[in-house]
Amino acid sequence: MNILSINKADKVGGAAEVACSLNHGLQARGHQVNMFVCDKTTNDPRVFKIPRPKWLFYLSHLLGTDIDLFNTDYILETEEFKQADIIHCHNLHGHYFNLTTLVKMSKLKPVVWTLHDLWASTPYCSHSLSGKISDGFYECPSMASRSWVKQHNQTYLRSKKTKLYSELKVNLVAPSLWLANKIKAGILGQQPLAVIHNGVDLAKFSKQDKIKTRIELNLPQDLKIVLLAASGGKDNIWKGWDYAHQVFAAFTDRPEVLFLCLGGKADRQAPDNVIFVDYIAEQTLLAKYFSASDIFLLTSTAESFALVVIEAMAASLPVVSWPVGVVAEVIEHQVNGYVAQYLNISDLVNGLEYFLKTNQGEQPKILSDNQNKLTGDYSEKTMIDKYEKLFTDLTVK
Repeated sequence: MNILSINKADKVGGAAEVACSLNHGLQARGHQVNMFVCDKTTNDPRVFKIPRPKWLFYLSHLLGTDIDLFNTDYILETEEFKQADIIHCHNLHGHYFNLTTLVKMSKLKPVVWTLHDLWASTPYCSHSLSGKISDGFYECPSMASRSWVKQHNQTYLRSKKTKLYSELKVNLVAPSLWLANKIKAGILGQQPLAVIHNGVDLAKFSKQDKIKTRIELNLPQDLKIVLLAASGGKDNIWKGWDYAHQVFAAFTDRPEVLFLCLGGKADRQAPDNVIFVDYIAEQTLLAKYFSASDIFLLTSTAESFALVVIEAMAASLPVVSWPVGVVAEVIEHQVNGYVAQYLNISDLVNGLEYFLKTNQGEQPKILSDNQNKLTGDYSEKTMIDKYEKLFTDLTVK
């Protein structure tokens, strides 16, 4: 089978991580996979960069639109598209792709569109905190964009998406039951939809020796380490950095607790018991940080999946979080994690305290609970199996 994949990036971010592992898995099974991306950071010859002039990028922001202006119809004339049996789209937002191209693709080839967030069902934002729907589109919160123009361009964006979707015929995939239910209730609810959970390499993220990994990463042996991981750190409005700061403040007089933040620039306002590490794309190294830690903390105010939760679970870490993304589907309260009341800082702190006091002898049970939950639907192999079957079913029709 010949597959053409499209995403904003080839390496950085949860969607890119999923797309990359899926593509490599399909290639290992003998399928031909090419990829078009806007942000190319690898040297993979099968990944092709979508050109985007800077002036057009800035113009799209100025005009408040993320669905047109861009010249992506050229992809239809490439050999990679012409030879493809199926087109697999991931994130098409990020000011690089023209949704008209998606409609044209869907009239020529079978198209699968994996929705990693709610962007396709909103005027312009990735998440809708209120859940309110107007004309099939979820309402965007005021903090969803720094662009005043985009916030006031919602009528046009809804109208343009509605027109394009009326001509669109795609097969949608949602990575979580929560997101699937949201999509069904929105503007794309009539399109065929499957649930295929994002999967991780359970062997790669399996628990490693804590003493050895802390030595290798130059981390202290005598402290309890709480790990946070978020691409973009404090600059990502959805990752709840303000709430993380409030959690840090609750532990300023607890020198035995260290917060380790992956994926963002250092914050000078953070207390002394917080250290920062740049974004880590290499999974083997990332897995070592999970193994060196004691608890995983997620402060995101919105997630459609949260792949890092699955990675943390694979390393037998208890997860402390609000009920966002996949958390409610995989975390059992006070068993393999702590599901705090939404946006309740005190309860989030209670969750950390609960597992800071947990006896080390409980670790094997947490590991066992996590393995039982992940081995089925959340392994990389299961994800690849399900996508391969979906692609096969669509190409033999």
